[in-house]
Amino acid sequence: MRAVNCFVAKYLSPWKPPAPNRIHDEPDEDSMKRFADFAVQYGITIKSPYTRKKLQDVVDRVASKPYGHAVHMMLLRSMKRAVYSDVLKEHYALGFSHYLHFTSPIRRYPDLFVHRVLHEIFKSTGNRLGIKTTPNKSKEIQRLQEHDTRHLAEHCSARERVAADAEERLTRFRQIEFLRNHEQSEFEGVITQVTSRGLIVELQGVWLTGLVPMPKHGRDGFNYDSESKKLTPKKGGRTFSLGDKVKVVVQRADLISQEVDLKLITLDGKRR
Repeated sequence: MRAVNCFVAKYLSPWKPPAPNRIHDEPDEDSMKRFADFAVQYGITIKSPYTRKKLQDVVDRVASKPYGHAVHMMLLRSMKRAVYSDVLKEHYALGFSHYLHFTSPIRRYPDLFVHRVLHEIFKSTGNRLGIKTTPNKSKEIQRLQEHDTRHLAEHCSARERVAADAEERLTRFRQIEFLRNHEQSEFEGVITQVTSRGLIVELQGVWLTGLVPMPKHGRDGFNYDSESKKLTPKKGGRTFSLGDKVKVVVQRADLISQEVDLKLITLDGKRR
């Protein structure tokens, strides 16, 4: 699919038609620095310049780790969004100098528009993909070339963001709805964040995080170490740190607040 998209983009480049390019800018330094600060908690060191190879090495390194999904998602959030553009630029994530969307005309308008452009080229020249020919500016192609590609690209990018945000909200709603129907059920999870409030645990198979509140005072209290990102019991017992696997029970899943409260199951099977 990517190879086809890349091929069509290169094929259309000498024609200079209004087909919207799919571009992806390099991540900004501040976002990558925040990701590096996050990753170091898992023993991953990454320094500027943040090249594609370094980022891919991080993805490969954590792929088989229990916390791999959390690191991968944080990396994706640190990257810029891919957008449609009337300007030909590199697609950073894929490493392609020419790229557009062509393969899904039944569900994306930019793909359909590319098909329209190709159709006019083929109709006016008899040309087919892979056959080199001198661009022939028929009236229809000239008309297409006068199309406001910038407006088209900006509009499609904006609608794509709206659709993606709606999909994300619906997915989270369904995830919480699922957990709401499984309150008091037990799940395995991975600690993806340690805070002074408690543990942020990602439920395996559900890919949703919830909070395990941990007491600060009394014989069951914990001390929070902001440097090592660990919670250590005051009176002996298990220390909790990033990447640890735990068993939890769903206490509350609230559709309105979008909050998920969890309770830890100790090694002896008791609920803390």
